[in-house]
Amino acid sequence: MTHMPRGCVPAPIYTGPGRTRLAPRVEDSTRVGTRVLDLSSVGVELSCAGLVPGNTASSAPRMFGPRPGPSQPSDLEHLPSGVSTRLEGGTEMAPHGVLDTYVNHRCRCLPCRAASAEYGRSRARLRAYGRLEQLVPVETLATHLGWLSTQGVGWERAAALAGVGRTTIEQILYPSTPRRGTTPRVAAAVLAVLPTLDDLADAALTPAAGTQRRLQALMVLGWSLTHIQRACTLSALGRVLTRDLVTARVARSVRDFYDAHWTQAPAAAGPREQSAIDRTRARAERANWLPPLAWDDDTIDDPDLPAPAAARRPARSLQRIYVDDVGELATQGATWAELEHRVGACRNSIEVALTRAGRAELIGRITSNRWVAA
Repeated sequence: MTHMPRGCVPAPIYTGPGRTRLAPRVEDSTRVGTRVLDLSSVGVELSCAGLVPGNTASSAPRMFGPRPGPSQPSDLEHLPSGVSTRLEGGTEMAPHGVLDTYVNHRCRCLPCRAASAEYGRSRARLRAYGRLEQLVPVETLATHLGWLSTQGVGWERAAALAGVGRTTIEQILYPSTPRRGTTPRVAAAVLAVLPTLDDLADAALTPAAGTQRRLQALMVLGWSLTHIQRACTLSALGRVLTRDLVTARVARSVRDFYDAHWTQAPAAAGPREQSAIDRTRARAERANWLPPLAWDDDTIDDPDLPAPAAARRPARSLQRIYVDDVGELATQGATWAELEHRVGACRNSIEVALTRAGRAELIGRITSNRWVAA
């Protein structure tokens, strides 16, 4: 075993960029500190300051010199040459020879320094020709990001939607140094982010008007809240009908279920399911809720838009409907408008009364009377 010179304190082993694995242990070796390296296979000189690839015997006095500080560019080349620098966590790799590795990962190898120099020369040429892009003030982007945060889109979510690095957005909101502005590409990507329902985080709050109207329309058709909850893997949907705000996850789930079932009523597999459908429809009728066709897709989510007056159901009439009188009027050619005036009930109530009395054939006859009268 070869002992180290007296007075030399072993320094930490170099584990910087490019050091991807330890050297293999061999029998013919020399121990330095706690690391065993094969001098014949690696071809490097040992020093107390670390491993310096490519050194010769003439550089031996440097082993007693000061070690470069972290703020100074290191002259340690990568081992082996061309291997990418490992990022934090050791799972991703940053390629050499690009500006991102030079700036964000502070790599000072020859390819990365050449990429930084080429970037500076290209900007100098564009500035001389008057073709350098004008920067967008950071205040404009900071105002837009602040508005997005009030709508439920945080700055991290906005960075992911815009395809911009988190560090860039963080420097716009919380600059560590004065910034003249951002490039038009970054500005256009950030300003294109809007607080749509699909872009909100799951826990972000959004107005519940559209979700309430969709649930009410589905209940008019007979879809119970229990069935909707089971299909959407949600819970406590009854609270949505009385709240002003709802999470984006619930709003998206209800919207997707509504888009798939707004044109069809639920099918009853037995008496129990039919009873649940009847109770749901009765509740919707008592609350005077509107069916799906009463709402437009572009306005159903607008909380400031009232329900269409033409689509409102008339108040439930307390007038008793006599089926025999309705049948007599139908045989005389009465239309639905005349029946509503004579009986004092709306068309829907008359149809329900005829169906329950087993006289559903009169519904088609009354409808055909309009064409005969015309």
